[in-house]
Amino acid sequence: MTKEEKKNFKEVEKAFQKIQYCFSSIKWGRYGEEYFTLCLKEEKAHLRGKPEGIFHGLTVSQGAKLFFVQYIIKFLYFKEKLPTIKDVLTCRPSWIFAGTLAENYPDEIRKALEDVNIDLIHGLDYAELVKD
Repeated sequence: MTKEEKKNFKEVEKAFQKIQYCFSSIKWGRYGEEYFTLCLKEEKAHLRGKPEGIFHGLTVSQGAKLFFVQYIIKFLYFKEKLPTIKDVLTCRPSWIFAGTLAENYPDEIRKALEDVNIDLIHGLDYAELVKD
């Protein structure tokens, strides 16, 4: 990542922490952990297909955090179509989980993200961030 991208990624980290804290205050506090575990699992699976010796500009954890935050932002602020039962066979489980969280806890999540630059995070491109 470039210096600018690293600076911008700090906003992802900030949003991730705020959403995690928000979910830890809801019910049993496990939603954030479960959702992040799904994102991590998917990112690890994705990186298994990476050719040997190729540098990847994000760690597995950073990639998972980016998707964790961006999926929720897309549902809440950019009116991404919520998954349906038909989508279960073709979508990432984390995408469906994010849609469910955004649908059930929109007010809590919006409040948690009040001082986060939503447009900046939404505009981050995974493909650009992973370049060396």
